[in-house]
Amino acid sequence: MKGGATTNPVEDGRGCPAQGPVSGVAGRGRGWRGAGGRVTAPLPRRQYYWYDERGKKVKCTAPQYVDFVMSSIQKLVTDEDVFPTKYGREFPSSFESLVKKICRYLFHVLAHIYSAHFKETLALELHGHLNTLYVHFILFAREFNLLDPKETAVMDDLTEVLCSGGGRGGGSGDGAGGGAGAQNHVKER
Repeated sequence: MKGGATTNPVEDGRGCPAQGPVSGVAGRGRGWRGAGGRVTAPLPRRQYYWYDERGKKVKCTAPQYVDFVMSSIQKLVTDEDVFPTKYGREFPSSFESLVKKICRYLFHVLAHIYSAHFKETLALELHGHLNTLYVHFILFAREFNLLDPKETAVMDDLTEVLCSGGGRGGGSGDGAGGGAGAQNHVKER
């Protein structure tokens, strides 16, 4: 199965040089303000498409797309031919491309959460956890070259802020450099 959100990204080869505590999300450019500041959705509304088993392109809503993504990933992860669990079984030759597909789908879901539901994560005080998840995911994907920079360019502003330690509050949640009390649970090494 294939799937994807339509995007019009511009290639940007920026790396993600450091991980560190983030107090709030004090982004530049298209938005990303943290607690105490304006919260905007930096990504334009997206139209989602999924390719069914027959290869037919199907227009779908964001909840449908997320359901398709999660169902597809679950099917792949539990497939013994893709992720063998028995000793002596070999991984398929297509394993790397399947993992890249999984990462691409998960990136789409994370981008949707930031774009459409960031206000709710702030209200529930879950933004630190979301930021931590995102940073760990991006660093892992970059370490193993699992995401195409063209695909992730739509989130470059946020990635730069979170991965460069922008809005750094020393991990104390004191609000320095960002919104008061906001934090990211990634600790600098």
